[in-house]
Amino acid sequence: MIIVQREATPVESDTLMTQKQVTALARANGFSEKASKIAGAIAMAETHTITGGKSYCDFDKVGDQRLADDTWGYSYSAWQIRSLRADKGTGMGRDEDRLKDPEYAAEMAYVIYRARGYRWTDWSTYNGGAYLSFLLDSPEAVVPAGTTRVQPGDGLIRIGTRTGYPWRDIAKANNLRDPYKINLGQVLLLPDFPHTVTRGETLTSVAAKYGTNLTPDRLAEYNNLALTAKLTIGQTINIPRI
Repeated sequence: MIIVQREATPVESDTLMTQKQVTALARANGFSEKASKIAGAIAMAETHTITGGKSYCDFDKVGDQRLADDTWGYSYSAWQIRSLRADKGTGMGRDEDRLKDPEYAAEMAYVIYRARGYRWTDWSTYNGGAYLSFLLDSPEAVVPAGTTRVQPGDGLIRIGTRTGYPWRDIAKANNLRDPYKINLGQVLLLPDFPHTVTRGETLTSVAAKYGTNLTPDRLAEYNNLALTAKLTIGQTINIPRI
């Protein structure tokens, strides 16, 4: 494992790191230059916190405790890596005691990423595009359906008019608060995004793909479908972000 020297931060904390620091940490632990930028954006999307008016990734964040069971524990670190009960105290794999350490969390994030064929499928903030709003300076960023890039002269009201969504919903989807500052070229999430149904998918499986806060009931209600509705291949359903 490679350890990088962290920059000094204006807060007394070993668990808050800037996106730049997290990106460097990911790069030092195996991610390519391009992938490390995505890793940093995912970390921000997973654990974004504001302290002293500045944005940080919070390595001390613990995920939804309601999801824990006899096999899986809570999620830890800026990448919200799910811990395994069997690994606790062993110092190996998904040991929750080690996942709290930023360097080890970065190493395990890379192990998971590599094991998935260098894909980010384990992170709902990637699947749903939430990470994109943190790729402000990345020319590699793709703007998929369900997002919009800030254009010259844009404000939230103008973006809402252009996209057909209430501007307050756009603010909520992007965790924006007064004074609602946005930057030219920034990728903003829209309140929902399309999903094309593939073979065998159900409302339950689609909801599970896009994160723990989305239930099949909410997905059915948002799309004016019955909870028992059978989905067809190629059908488009909208995934709510708020």
